[in-house]
Amino acid sequence: MEVRSGPDGEAEKLANVSEERLVEEAMRLQREDNFQQGDIWRVFCAADPGRALRGLLSEAEGKNWNSEAWRSLINAAMNVEATDFQERLANAVLDMPNATLLEILTPATQWLERKRAAIGPHFLALWDEMGALAYPETEAGSDEPDDDSDLMFEVLNRPGGILAWSLLDALGASQPAKDSGLPESFRDRFNQMITADGRAGLLARVLIAERLNFLHFVDPNWTYQNLIPKLGWDHHEAKAMWQGYARSRIGAANVFNRLKPAMLEAIEKRKLGDNELQSILASLVSVAIWHHRGEGAEFEFADAELRRLLTIGPSSLRSHVSWMLWRVMSDVDDSTDDEPSSRSNLWNEVVGPLFSAIWPLDASLRDKQTSQNLVHMILDCGNAMPNAVARVSDYLIPYQLYEISHTLRLDEKHDAMVAQYPLPFIQLANVLIDPDAYPVPRDLRKLLDDCAAADQSVKHDDAYIRLDGLARQAGA
Repeated sequence: MEVRSGPDGEAEKLANVSEERLVEEAMRLQREDNFQQGDIWRVFCAADPGRALRGLLSEAEGKNWNSEAWRSLINAAMNVEATDFQERLANAVLDMPNATLLEILTPATQWLERKRAAIGPHFLALWDEMGALAYPETEAGSDEPDDDSDLMFEVLNRPGGILAWSLLDALGASQPAKDSGLPESFRDRFNQMITADGRAGLLARVLIAERLNFLHFVDPNWTYQNLIPKLGWDHHEAKAMWQGYARSRIGAANVFNRLKPAMLEAIEKRKLGDNELQSILASLVSVAIWHHRGEGAEFEFADAELRRLLTIGPSSLRSHVSWMLWRVMSDVDDSTDDEPSSRSNLWNEVVGPLFSAIWPLDASLRDKQTSQNLVHMILDCGNAMPNAVARVSDYLIPYQLYEISHTLRLDEKHDAMVAQYPLPFIQLANVLIDPDAYPVPRDLRKLLDDCAAADQSVKHDDAYIRLDGLARQAGA
């Protein structure tokens, strides 16, 4: 059995073929020697796109528009930097019959988006040609239900979504001023996508929803009229639109306040997938953090609302928020001289009070992954570590600890913290170790000895006495 690798075709076989016969000869070789030359035209387009284009234009003069051949060139054109080539190709696509363009619409829209700058003045005309095919006035229905489990993948890989992507990027490149309004050259095209029927129109609107905050910056009136209503849960496209908008960052306060009830409902009634719910919750947590920093007063959101969401939401949301709080603590700049003090202030003034205000005490809501995240958060609190242990311990449950040194990150930095705060480390370890659930860590004795060496009085604490007994049993 012959094992082949690499391109399926030898482009040099077309080297001496005239441009008038180039496409015809390539198609013949592909038909007659499919095993050896089954992809020769694609290989040739990648090797010499300029000559391939001339060959296709020669064919087009005879009204022969081979969609298979044009598809290969369009794919190759995405890697061509020459502006003059892209301009010639743009003119050719503008002359292309609709039937041919429709057959290659997906790669054509991908080329339009990727080479938008090189295409230059032809961009809008090409967009209109492709938009007329992608967003027909009527669209035949499908007997198969649409799968929205990975809608954003479809958005970014089908013409309806790609055309919206390209137009949004073109608008962004024009650097419109705040509240300047959509330029007339864009407004009609955005309106076309907003009102388009069928799957392609929905894909466009999902991507537009992802960029809602940018569009609100440019034209708040258009955004309020055309996008905000579609994010209300009484709208039939709301779930799809939220799959787009959930990916965006926090925008203007008036947009956040308007959409907050829909965000809360999405989490309370679990109307979206975990990824979207976590993204929405991340925005809400960010606003809560701003409030505890004394910022973002114009954003209407209370700690009690976040506490309710963490109480009634799935465990994945509590795990995600615990991870966020850990990252807030860990992102303090370690290069500054006052880094321990900075971490301490951050915990005492922002993260600690926020945690106390939002975290549900119900024991049934605790889980191992969340506990691990909270332990990491405690270890990044600097000089506020004793305060963090006291505040968070009641919310932790035991989980598998193979080695205390690994779980409590007892490297050079945290060894110094053990010497400084031996009792909090013992109290933290005491909460996490349950011999009925998991084996006692092999290096528990070392932690106890290090803590006792730092402060002999810890031996009288109930947590030390319990752990000492467990270490003796494990070593017996």
